[in-house]
Amino acid sequence: MWVFCCGPVRSGSTLQFNITRSILEESKKGFTVEYDYSDNFPAIFNKYKDIEGFKVFKTHSITPFMEKLIYEDKAYVIGCYRDIRDVLVSITKKQNKSFEKIFTKDFVFNYIKYNKHIKKLPNSMISRYERFYCNIYDEASRIADFLGVEIDDRIKNEINEKHSFLNVSKNINVNKMEKFISKNGKEFILDKKTLVHHDHFGNIHPNSFNSDLNKNQINKIERVSGLWLFQNGYKVSLFNLLFNLLIIIRKKN
Repeated sequence: MWVFCCGPVRSGSTLQFNITRSILEESKKGFTVEYDYSDNFPAIFNKYKDIEGFKVFKTHSITPFMEKLIYEDKAYVIGCYRDIRDVLVSITKKQNKSFEKIFTKDFVFNYIKYNKHIKKLPNSMISRYERFYCNIYDEASRIADFLGVEIDDRIKNEINEKHSFLNVSKNINVNKMEKFISKNGKEFILDKKTLVHHDHFGNIHPNSFNSDLNKNQINKIERVSGLWLFQNGYKVSLFNLLFNLLIIIRKKN
């Protein structure tokens, strides 16, 4: 069986991937395949298709080929989502760019569309970032149960400690990282086992957007995501929520 750790960018997907990886490695039930773009997954699939056990592939997208495996009960989906306002703050800090250079309506629309898509897939477990970023023990329990893998409290506690923010950030060693070439030719330096890079943790705390964004910037995001935020349990201004609903009503008419 394949396991696609496919949460969107800056939403805790790397943490979720490492929890999953550790569960399967510690239980000796599976392993992680090399990191690559999802477009190149067919080659990876052919390379490992005859090897038994869970095979973990980290990605930010699900291709038609991967989706076919999911619907054929040959793959599990483990994903996540996060307050889109904090996602945008995280991107600005990671890329060291202003909000105005990062924010686009298309990015917000695509984030929401992707979140809705992976939630509808069979064999899927989608977690809220704010629930697991500081509660790794419980997330390990949920993922293990979802995959049908038994792990004891000792392993859960080890995973909780190993992948905590303090330990991961403390143990980042740039000298042990490797180069990864992006599609546009840009070089990234990362740990190819954990997929953590030297500037990975731009913003880990929920609701940081309240101090990092001004009211106008928050309104820009909420005007295109207010309903999604509300439906997923995030606080949003009543005005922007009603603005979203009005747009939907106008489109229907």
